[in-house]
Amino acid sequence: FFKFTPGASGTRLATLTIPNNDADENPYVINLYGVGGTFAAEPTAQATNLTFSNIKSYRLTVSFTASNPASEGYLVLRKKGSAITDAPVDGNVYSKGDYIGSSQVVYNGAATSFVPNNIVAGSDYYFAVFSYNGPNQFRNYLQVIPLSNDTTTLATMMVNYYSGISVAADSFLTDL
Repeated sequence: FFKFTPGASGTRLATLTIPNNDADENPYVINLYGVGGTFAAEPTAQATNLTFSNIKSYRLTVSFTASNPASEGYLVLRKKGSAITDAPVDGNVYSKGDYIGSSQVVYNGAATSFVPNNIVAGSDYYFAVFSYNGPNQFRNYLQVIPLSNDTTTLATMMVNYYSGISVAADSFLTDL
């Protein structure tokens, strides 16, 4: 029987090692994660270098550099037409598609790149990345000075993209 009694608030990590007589399974190593107090330790840094690539009329890729020191994950908000002023609330876990104020959650996880859904041609999109630590109700967001940037999708419609292709041409499939 083990009891977790933290001496301070925040994230607590430990490793439990149990030796045994099984040569190919020795020792058993169990990584323990605990939270003292109400929330996990707040991250001390935001991600950096928010960039956009593969910008098309209806698609783009968002990338950023992980925070240093590393955070457990990142919550990314998007807003069409104006800068993001909303922020996540500690203790809440948000899913893709949720709204925080007038901003929509477009990514939640540990990766540093993703492709957002529901992109419209010729639109200005603003993004904000918040670092966080902790699972479930222990989640703690770094709410100040999130990494932010904006981009505009191409106004070219798909109709124009295919305008030079003829269905009567022998090379129709190749041209597509």
